[in-house]
Amino acid sequence: MKKTALSVEERRSIVWAMIEKLAFRPAKQADIDTWLYLYEKTMHDLLQLEPGNIRTTHGTSFSVLPLNIICEYHHEQGGDKYEAAINVTGDEECLLWTIHVDPIKASKAALYRVHRSFPKQDMGHLEDDIQNVLDGMVFHPRNHTHLEDCGLKSFTLAGKGLKPHEIRIGGAIENAFVFLFHVRYQLCLVSENTRTHERSRLVDLFKMAIMKNKQVSAQKLFNFKAQSQKPH
Repeated sequence: MKKTALSVEERRSIVWAMIEKLAFRPAKQADIDTWLYLYEKTMHDLLQLEPGNIRTTHGTSFSVLPLNIICEYHHEQGGDKYEAAINVTGDEECLLWTIHVDPIKASKAALYRVHRSFPKQDMGHLEDDIQNVLDGMVFHPRNHTHLEDCGLKSFTLAGKGLKPHEIRIGGAIENAFVFLFHVRYQLCLVSENTRTHERSRLVDLFKMAIMKNKQVSAQKLFNFKAQSQKPH
């Protein structure tokens, strides 16, 4: 008997839940440490900056010097409870944006989580569904704040790069690891081509992971080549 195709909303709910489960819910402390280590280790590559232009305090903050931005964060309960703040540094130090996520409170997103694999009969839609989900999760969240509107007016990128308006910080992200990954992408202001390349890489990565229902390692998520290096 032929199975009935799922609705677009049902399929994309499955994709969203699977992407979080496969890449953004490190369970053991060692996995969390590795995830954060590689997050910090690879940030300068994505942002196309020299390593010294990114300063980190492991698991609590990172600074992007050419943008005059520091992001400070704290997470608990596997990333379901967290708080974060983005500040301007230097002579004009000020708070740009902050969020607090308390998992004991109800939200539409927290009331329903899908626990199933992507249906084989709908595989023809998988790539489009992943693109749509990643748009809402990382690239351009529905609910967002432009840091330009909060006071970030300019930065130094050697005369190139996107404008502050292109930084869209999602205000409804309930998973700390999704939030951090999303901020990393948003601060990639080198060019639209660089962002497009990263989007394509992630779509391909998650398409293969969902088809195989296989965990995405932090090394693959952050496109980290020197896999022999370990966090201290």
